Amino acid sequence: GQLFRDLKARGLNGVEMLISDAHEGIQAAARRYLQGVSWQRCRIHFMRNAMAKLGGSKDKAQVGRELKELFTLSEKEHCRRAAEEMAVRWASKCPALSQQLRTGFEDCLTVHDLPNRLKRRLHSTNMVERVMREIKRRSDAVNIFPNEASCDRLIGAHLMERQETWLCETKRYLDLDGRE
Repeated sequence: GQLFRDLKARGLNGVEMLISDAHEGIQAAARRYLQGVSWQRCRIHFMRNAMAKLGGSKDKAQVGRELKELFTLSEKEHCRRAAEEMAVRWASKCPALSQQLRTGFEDCLTVHDLPNRLKRRLHSTNMVERVMREIKRRSDAVNIFPNEASCDRLIGAHLMERQETWLCETKRYLDLDGRE
C-alpha cells in the first residue's frame, strides 16, 4: 500500500488499468488507493501458475496449448465458455488446474474491453518486466552505489531514455492515441 500511497502523493493520477500477477497485497492496495481502476491479471503469470498445478505431469505441453487457445478467442463469452469446458475436461485429472480456471480466468479478460491494438500489449506485465530487467542489468554493472541518490539518478536516466525512445518510435509499442 505504501508504494501506491507514495505515488499518489507525488501526483499519480489518471490511472485506468493496473496489470499485475494475482498477489493479494497488490490487489488490496489497488482497491484502497486506486479505486475504480480496472485490474488485469497478467496472462503469463496466470499460465505459469496453472502449469505449476500439473507438477511433473506429462500433460504440460497439452495444457499449455489449451491455455494459449483460450486467449485467442475474440469474445469474452467465448473465452469464458472455453475455459469452463477446459476446467471440466481437467477436473478429474488435475482438480487444482480446474479450480484455477474457474476462479482466476475471468481476471485475465479485462483487456477484452480494449481496442485490439492495446489488447496484445496490455494482457501481461512483459513491458514493465523488460524495463526492470534493463534497470537491474545497469545497476548490477555499477555494483556499489556511493549513495541512494546516485542509484536514483541511474534509474531515472534510464527511465527518461526509455520514455524518449517510446515517444520517438514511428511504430509505437504501446500506442494510446491510435496512431499505430
